[in-house]
Amino acid sequence: MSEHVLLDETIRTEDDVILRRIRAGRDLPAHDVTAGDLGGWVQSLNNVENDGWVSADAMVFGRATVGERAHLTMSAQASGQTYVGGHAIMTGQSRATGLAVVSGNSQMRDTAEISGGARLSGYAQMCGNAKVGGDTLVSGRVHLSDGAELRKMQDLLVVGPLGSANTDLVLYRTTIGHTVRVGCWQGQIDELAAEVDLRVKYWIRTKATKQAWRTEYAMIAELCRVRAATWEVDR
Repeated sequence: MSEHVLLDETIRTEDDVILRRIRAGRDLPAHDVTAGDLGGWVQSLNNVENDGWVSADAMVFGRATVGERAHLTMSAQASGQTYVGGHAIMTGQSRATGLAVVSGNSQMRDTAEISGGARLSGYAQMCGNAKVGGDTLVSGRVHLSDGAELRKMQDLLVVGPLGSANTDLVLYRTTIGHTVRVGCWQGQIDELAAEVDLRVKYWIRTKATKQAWRTEYAMIAELCRVRAATWEVDR
């Protein structure tokens, strides 16, 4: 049974669900919370378990659960039957609905949304107005930003490790086409070759190794074109 306390202070969601402010019933060192600190808004104490916490104006309602050491803050919301666990963080105005799972060390911020039976795990991040739904799994160190719109598993392609930095190449579907990310760089498939040309200067390897890596990137670019073409067909 939860050690936390529900206060009489209430608020209503857009769907007219009544939520109450939560107060910490014990210390939660993972969140710098001391017993007695005010938290966010929940429909019932069942919405929070383990060392999970809800703070500021964040809301958790329905059968959604924040557990383990996960944290919802600012104006983030979890509803439906979602589970937010691990060390996951939801902040900004991010939303988790349906049967979505947000876990691991993943992060959601800004107005990012996850729904359906989608899962966000590992060190994956969603920001801007990125949207993930359906049965999509986003894991590893994938970073989805503005415009991302993943409805199914095949809307995401991850290949790696590549190059001297052993980084992954990530291709994902967007509202207007696609985005490619390699490390801190992002752009279009047709811009990838120019980016590789810039990286070659910093590859401290033999000529044969450099050529092999160039060839890998070229072949992956072709694979990306094939995958992106399928998105245009069913757009």
